Amino acid sequence: MTTATSTAAAATPQDKVVAFHGAAYKALQETFPLRLTPDTWTGTAEPRDQAVARLRELSAGSSKHTRHIRVRGADLLMRWLETFPGETWQQRWRSSTADAPHYLLVPHQSTFALL
Repeated sequence: MTTATSTAAAATPQDKVVAFHGAAYKALQETFPLRLTPDTWTGTAEPRDQAVARLRELSAGSSKHTRHIRVRGADLLMRWLETFPGETWQQRWRSSTADAPHYLLVPHQSTFALL
C-alpha cells in the first residue's frame, strides 16, 4: 500500500506579510502621497440615466448577465446617493459617509430594498 504525504511549501519573500505602520507606513506615504479628489468633474455631474447609459455602452463586450448586474448595481447605488445632499455624485458620496471605516460594519440592506 502506498501512502501519500504532503508538505507545506516554505514561505518565500513574496509571501511575507508587510506591516503598514511605523517606518514602513511613513515610507509608503512618502513614496505614494495622498491625492485630493475634487468635488466635481464631468462624469460626476451627469444625470443618473446618462451615467447608467454610459456604463451600458462600456459593458457592451460583456455577457448579458454581467452587463445586467453592472447596470443594475450602478443604478441602485446612484438612486441611493440621490437621497444625500449634493449636486454631483462625488459630493453625494462624500455626504453619505459610505467611505467611512464604520460603513462596512453597519448593514444598509433595507436602504437598497426600499429603492
